[in-house]
Amino acid sequence: RTEMSLPRLGWIGLGQMGQSHVANLLAKRFPVTVWNRNKTKCEPAERAGATVADTPAAVVRASDVTFVMLSNSSAALDVYQQPDGVLSGLSGEKGLVDCASLDAQTMRKLGTLVQGTGARFCAAPVAGHSGMAQNATCQFICGGDEQLFTSISGALDAMSKHKVFVGSDPGAAANHKVVLNGLLAK
Repeated sequence: RTEMSLPRLGWIGLGQMGQSHVANLLAKRFPVTVWNRNKTKCEPAERAGATVADTPAAVVRASDVTFVMLSNSSAALDVYQQPDGVLSGLSGEKGLVDCASLDAQTMRKLGTLVQGTGARFCAAPVAGHSGMAQNATCQFICGGDEQLFTSISGALDAMSKHKVFVGSDPGAAANHKVVLNGLLAK
């Protein structure tokens, strides 16, 4: 691959938000490999040009950076730690970005698990709703590995109007997101 080529991206979790983010990445010509527990949710992404993988580990192995957006902490811990899960596909050159709305403690735990494989981790919870994701007007609040944050800047720009880095603590990103959502609700 040339220096100008786009990174190979993975996406795990294709709910309403995930579907929209993947569509925006594909529209900007990022190569994307996807996985979802319910395979039928992969069909729109596949029709738009994504590759569908059989396991979370296969997504991670096929990608330079994998984005994860699962419904809750329990689902995230399961998909990360299952035998063919996220962690089993990670290695030193990989990056993992968790975009879910998880509590700070879980984000920190996921970061520790990912870093234990030698890979880089960044929490990037999304402030906004599915309509904002569809229109790429949501915001990413990022915390974790700053080099990874810098390297995914183009992908975040394809999915949002704004991104902010709040420091090296993935839990801080989760906390900032809760505060921002509270302000947006007023």
